[in-house]
Amino acid sequence: MTRRSTLQCALLAATALAMAVPAETQTPAATGTIFVGSYSGHLTAVDEATLAITKIPLKSGAPYAARLSPDRSRFYVQSANQE
Repeated sequence: MTRRSTLQCALLAATALAMAVPAETQTPAATGTIFVGSYSGHLTAVDEATLAITKIPLKSGAPYAARLSPDRSRFYVQSANQE
């Protein structure tokens, strides 16, 4: 069996397995919030359930990194210019 045919067989098996999963065992709809940084100097919050978008302006400019506090009450954002 060649490598290509092996990969094709694996893909076919994975597809068949995914289609065989009953609907009641599939992942339920998301209910969280996704936070995404942008170069325009804000965080974008996306509500997964409604897909509502909220822009959160940042005073420091474009975000480089964002971390959630251990108690999940604050975001700590480091700006791209490292200030």
